[in-house]
Amino acid sequence: MYLRRYRATHPLLTPPDCPGVRAAHAILQQQETGKPVYKVKSVSLVTLCRTYDAPINPQKEHIKKVYRRDQKFWARRPLTDDMIIYAAFDVMALVPKIYDVMSRSIDPALQTLFADLCEEQVTMHINQDDVKQKKKQRKVETEVSDLKEKLDKTAVGKNLVLSNREIRLLR
Repeated sequence: MYLRRYRATHPLLTPPDCPGVRAAHAILQQQETGKPVYKVKSVSLVTLCRTYDAPINPQKEHIKKVYRRDQKFWARRPLTDDMIIYAAFDVMALVPKIYDVMSRSIDPALQTLFADLCEEQVTMHINQDDVKQKKKQRKVETEVSDLKEKLDKTAVGKNLVLSNREIRLLR
């Protein structure tokens, strides 16, 4: 009930992948480090819980051991009560604590990129080729923008060394 109501007011958060959290992490890393979203590494739920002072699932280590012994553990249906409780605890850490804090921290100028990343993570399961093309286009646009900035900063008459990738972008 709570999750259904929360998802109605926060449509970008869609467990189990939680694209809103992944997208928010990428955007916040870009804000903090200047690293483009395509270069940001994913982080574990435990890391996010520690960063945002959210509760860590007390069964995490136990379930991790079970999964290492039995790789088909999460593929079994129906899910056991213990599996459902474990998964619900993870979602409760994400909703609302981590997601809300992250989404409120995003610079308003990056909200469109945030929405695009969320949409891509959801539609990746529907139309993978289109999403890959969008990501590739975003990467090229970012690299071209960085190259233009590099060229603008280079003083007239100074030698400039370009990488092979930068030369290809100029073509």
